[in-house]
Amino acid sequence: MEQLPRMIRKRAVDCAVIAKLDRITRSVRDLGDSVEQFQRYGVEFASVADNIDTTTVAGRLGLNIMAGVAQWKREAIGERTAEALSHIRAHGGRVGRFIEFGYTLGEDIAVHGWV
Repeated sequence: MEQLPRMIRKRAVDCAVIAKLDRITRSVRDLGDSVEQFQRYGVEFASVADNIDTTTVAGRLGLNIMAGVAQWKREAIGERTAEALSHIRAHGGRVGRFIEFGYTLGEDIAVHGWV
């Protein structure tokens, strides 16, 4: 993705084709900025796996919906992960790979896979 903006500014591409939408971004704002840049330079955008093609009105609508869902999914996963880690800590579980300095890992924890 690092070379694509440079290629777009040089007008070296007519259409940016990606395998899947989440390979570019999972942020609605970032995707909107990218699509705006594509349009500014007359570059179309297509996602193969998501069947999105910005040459049509329906394709642009699908792109916006997919971007919103991708952002929601990323944020929901973050919330669930934070809640799960908090729950484990609250119940005396160990979270993380390293043990604090001065402590040792008990046999019962190591055997049960809490490592």
